[in-house]
Amino acid sequence: RIAASLDVPTRAHGLWQEPSGTLLTVARRPGDWLLRWDARGRPIAWRWIEPGRAFAGHLLVSADGATIYTTEIDLETGAGLIGVRAGATLAKRDEWPSHGLDPHQLLRDAARPGNLIVANGGVPTRPETGRIKQGLERMDSSLVRLDATSGQRLGQWRLSDPRLSLRHLAWNGARLGIALQAEHDDPAD
Repeated sequence: RIAASLDVPTRAHGLWQEPSGTLLTVARRPGDWLLRWDARGRPIAWRWIEPGRAFAGHLLVSADGATIYTTEIDLETGAGLIGVRAGATLAKRDEWPSHGLDPHQLLRDAARPGNLIVANGGVPTRPETGRIKQGLERMDSSLVRLDATSGQRLGQWRLSDPRLSLRHLAWNGARLGIALQAEHDDPAD
């Protein structure tokens, strides 16, 4: 049963329910919009991304709701970014490097509260070609731990197979589950 619906300009990806019952969603990469809407499907606040940037499909709200973190891409360099936004207005206050390409999902660090975990997918793309993957031999996927107040990199880990893209994350107690996307030239690999 559909309780409510809302037309959005492009495909939505990440979705977050706030304690008040409102919802946040962000456009799939490379996207240009962020939206807060109510349970009846009425938009409360739209935010269009700044020039030279694209949303990368995921967001995270701080425990106190004062900050929203968004995965983003610098369209000129392809570098991954974490947008630091005001929880009330969705306006960008700061941005930090994700220390990789193609940042996808980010979570609070269950093992070390006060930190963030970011999955950098590492898949090179160019803004003029959208989601078309280019130069997969240059993939650089990584998992990064950031300080949630300063953006300082506290750790970074890579898999031994550089053609596996880290994408989605989920905590189960102290264990972190990671969904991977294989980008090998030969599907048998």
